[in-house]
Amino acid sequence: CQQATASPLVFAELTEAVEFKPALTYFLAVRLENAPDGRLLAHPTPTAGSGDLAGLLAADGLLELSPELTHFAAGTAWPVWRYR
Repeated sequence: CQQATASPLVFAELTEAVEFKPALTYFLAVRLENAPDGRLLAHPTPTAGSGDLAGLLAADGLLELSPELTHFAAGTAWPVWRYR
């Protein structure tokens, strides 16, 4: 029997500003890029919602944005859940 090990929490930096109004945690589909200086960059990927599997296939992971904010500035870093 194999035991799963938890991956370390990784953060990625937004490359453009994002607005999200409801007071909910927002999981933003992103394409990830390693910058030459070592930062992990998160490029928002357009989707038609969480059920848009084709849209999610174009992304590398989900950026977890806080429910306390409505504006997420470019250059800020947030936890990312990688699936690719």
